[in-house]
Amino acid sequence: MLLNYLRIVYRNLLKNKAFSFINIFGLSVGMAAFLLIMQYVRFERSYEDFNTNATNISRITLDVYNGSGYVVTDCETHAPMGPMLKEKMPEVQDFVRMYHCDGLVDIKAGTQKFLEEGIYFADPSAVRIFTLNVLHGNATQALTDPFQTVITASIAKKYFGRVNVVDEPIEINKQVYTIKSVIEDLPENTHLKFGILLSHASLSKLYGYKEDEWYGNNEYTYLLMLPGTDLVSFNKKLEALSATLKDKLNNARYVAEPIKDIHLYSNKTYEPEVNGNAKAVYFLLIIAIFIIVIAW
Repeated sequence: MLLNYLRIVYRNLLKNKAFSFINIFGLSVGMAAFLLIMQYVRFERSYEDFNTNATNISRITLDVYNGSGYVVTDCETHAPMGPMLKEKMPEVQDFVRMYHCDGLVDIKAGTQKFLEEGIYFADPSAVRIFTLNVLHGNATQALTDPFQTVITASIAKKYFGRVNVVDEPIEINKQVYTIKSVIEDLPENTHLKFGILLSHASLSKLYGYKEDEWYGNNEYTYLLMLPGTDLVSFNKKLEALSATLKDKLNNARYVAEPIKDIHLYSNKTYEPEVNGNAKAVYFLLIIAIFIIVIAW
């Protein structure tokens, strides 16, 4: 019976070659367009999924006010905020501060010189909070002392021609650092892309940076929250805490946002990279559904 049906279909296709070609070609193009759009939508919505702690990681941002009028939200916060929240808020299990080296940075490895971007000073907790797959070295101890660094496998190959470069020296902005660990490259679906992490303790040695002073908000601060933490309630506590810090913050207020919301929904000042657009992604999803329905 099935073979008979197939013969009938085949004969009908031969009788109406032009019509059959148009239908099959249209269906093929429609399915291809649908699959390509869905692949893009899936990628845009997968940001930070590689982090096993993604559902429990939040970033602290700073709402800035002029009197009672809202001005802007800044992604960078003050250095003492992370330690303070870990001490005062039972919901906060850990924190990591990321201080971005703006622009291109001079790198020297052996006799070779490079210009590199995507470099951050980071607390040792970066390895505990973010899912960084360690290839060589002890990453949990790699950022504890001044002038230590963690680099990715692609950076190691680029600079040294091999991956295992633990304890090799590398000169960054004319300061020698020791490579203490090598990690896998980060995936593309993360808003925080870096190839080199420098120990946060280096800042005080380089610039006299004091981690207990509130003179500037220059750090991205990420929190590892207790599972099940209600961010709405937590943000109310942050607002109350901000009020007690009015002499330091003026009228600014701290707000926590889920790390998975950053790429599509954040779009604040000083984002580490250009954000995506949630409305555009959902609009493309609707278009993809229309395309496949029309094609069928």
